[in-house]
Amino acid sequence: MQDLEVSTATLVALFAEFDDAVFVTGADRRIIYVNHAAEKMFGYGADEMVGRDPAFLYASQDEYQRFAAWRDAAEGAVGGDRLRLAARRRKSGDVFRVDVTSGALRDDKGEVRAYVVIARDMTWQLKLEAEKSSALNRLEEALESLNEGFAYFDADDRLVLCNERYRQFYPRSSGLCVPGTPFRDILMQGLEAGEVSTGGRSRKAWLEDRLAAHRSPSPAPVEQQLADGRWLLVNERRTRDGGVAGVRTDITALKQAEARARQAELRLRVLNDSLPCFIGELAKDQTIRSVNEFGALWYGRTSHDLIGRKMGDFVAADFMRTVRPYFDAACAGEVQRFIATLDYPDGITRDVDVCYTPDFNDKGQVEAVFVYATDISHLKTIERVLQGLYTITSSRQLDAQQKIEAVLRLGSEAFGLANGLVARVEGDEHEVEFAVSQDGAFKAGQKRPADRTYCGKVLAADAPLAVEFAGLSDFSMLPSYEEMALEAYIGAPLVVDGETYGTVCFCSSLPRSKPFGDTDKEILRLFSDWIAHEIGRERDIRQLQEAQAELRRLATTDDLTGVLNRREFIRRTEQEMARAKRTGMPFALAIMDIDHFKEINDTLGHLAGDRVLQEVANQIRQVLRPYDIFGRIGGEEFCVALPSTSIEEATAAAERLREAVTACHQLDGDMCTSVTISVGVAVVLESDAGVTAVLSRADTALYKAKDRGRNQVVVADAAKVDTLLKPIGNKHRLWGD
Repeated sequence: MQDLEVSTATLVALFAEFDDAVFVTGADRRIIYVNHAAEKMFGYGADEMVGRDPAFLYASQDEYQRFAAWRDAAEGAVGGDRLRLAARRRKSGDVFRVDVTSGALRDDKGEVRAYVVIARDMTWQLKLEAEKSSALNRLEEALESLNEGFAYFDADDRLVLCNERYRQFYPRSSGLCVPGTPFRDILMQGLEAGEVSTGGRSRKAWLEDRLAAHRSPSPAPVEQQLADGRWLLVNERRTRDGGVAGVRTDITALKQAEARARQAELRLRVLNDSLPCFIGELAKDQTIRSVNEFGALWYGRTSHDLIGRKMGDFVAADFMRTVRPYFDAACAGEVQRFIATLDYPDGITRDVDVCYTPDFNDKGQVEAVFVYATDISHLKTIERVLQGLYTITSSRQLDAQQKIEAVLRLGSEAFGLANGLVARVEGDEHEVEFAVSQDGAFKAGQKRPADRTYCGKVLAADAPLAVEFAGLSDFSMLPSYEEMALEAYIGAPLVVDGETYGTVCFCSSLPRSKPFGDTDKEILRLFSDWIAHEIGRERDIRQLQEAQAELRRLATTDDLTGVLNRREFIRRTEQEMARAKRTGMPFALAIMDIDHFKEINDTLGHLAGDRVLQEVANQIRQVLRPYDIFGRIGGEEFCVALPSTSIEEATAAAERLREAVTACHQLDGDMCTSVTISVGVAVVLESDAGVTAVLSRADTALYKAKDRGRNQVVVADAAKVDTLLKPIGNKHRLWGD
């Protein structure tokens, strides 16, 4: 008993602080000692267990028998043995699993004095293992459900695990995708099988780069192209244990989208650069973020020169003052659209239609301003030209020449050229008909051979021609280039009433910085059409006036002799008589009749008679004063009204007329005859109501001359002359000869 107590005290000293449950049984298997861990594990106090057979601690009789069999088998073991996951029962009735280690305590004689049983509660471990197993199962399921390929390599770079998707990405090397295979071997297999694209590099270089990226302490994403054209994005990370976990994502669609996006961006850039407008983006501080090449040309530079620079570095202060209010409003979030005339750095003044559109970020703040500007100079020019043409054509104060010159000035302003002219080309002669010249190079009336001029080239082409810098074109081969050095020129044929009349053109000795376009030629066509219309209209008016004049001549003139007919003579004489009466000036008439005219007709024929009439008229016309009125009032009768002429002066004048007519006239071959006239003279009386009265008196005097033998002058009865008529002064006596 003393030995047992000592032994028990020793056991307490040995096992009291064990975390595992310790049972000591005697040779009869009854419990003689339990530690505190055993009490806690099974829920019994020591006094409830000591002295009892431990069968009550087993989950079942079968479990007890299994333990007994194990115990008997292990009894001969020198170091004891271990029973895994034995079932035990707590005081509460709960069954749990323990790992049991048992060993015999022997005396000096080798006899078994007691048994030590150590039990470890495996409940937590089993639960942990179950959870681990469940987690592993869930992980495997998750990895297999991934659309990405997953692989984990240990610190020695050997494969630990990978999912099926990983093997599908690399079917030709999937046979090596088993735990323990080095990553390098898998890569080599794929290279040799042609599974990956090396991008034109050697296999060795590709392999070294891939391994370097894989073994990097901080691996960067790698884009990998497979031989079948697919693309993978490889994202790898170092784990805490030094391994590498990697995910392979199929980015083929993304790469294709990127390729399409690049292509679209390229097409958009080509489109932007080809559009005839300014397209760009300005930061709020007016730094140029982007600009198309066409727009960059307005600044006389390339887009590369402009991006990153401020707009104010290139444009004048006036430019900035014009656009700044609109730009500030766009920076405040308002879309702005305006039309302005701006001087650009390339030296060209443009009318532009500008749109500023704010560029908002995801916070709703304006980060930049999109700029879209279209050159509408041609539209504004056409607008100004049409307004100018309307003003000119509707003016009643300008004649045809003034209107054409105004159109030429309008054209010079529209094209920015110093000279505008209309040239008449007949045969090989080029004559400036109308000219507006700021530098005085051209004047109306200048002539030169047409084939030496720019206009001759236009007529040869029968189409509008334009050149901005003649010295760099075939225009420089023309003699006119050497003579006048005209650099900028635009001209078109001038067609009047369907026939080529000449040309209309605008030119300057300075080159034109802005190229001529279709709009310029359309404007030129407007000028050409209008000037041709005006020339044609003026020609029509002139022809109409000539026709009217001819009609008036035919209506007032005797066709045979060219002197006034009876009606026109009477009308004009009436007017002069009325004026004479108002002013009190004398007025006389002389009626002349060709003597023996019937005999001339009967003897020599009517044609001879007509020639006599014509010759008599010519002789009389030569003697008369410019303001005398001369007409044929009957077959062979002529009459002359003599304003401001007294009876004496009228008589003398009549005598000179008679003498002028009396001559030998060649009438037909060698036959000639003398022609004489008889003249009756009368003056206007205050009592005369019209010309009929004075004509009657003069006619009476004429018949008296006939009765007295012809070829003489007879004055109407002087006693009937109104004494109130004033004698004419010396200044009116123009009958010198």
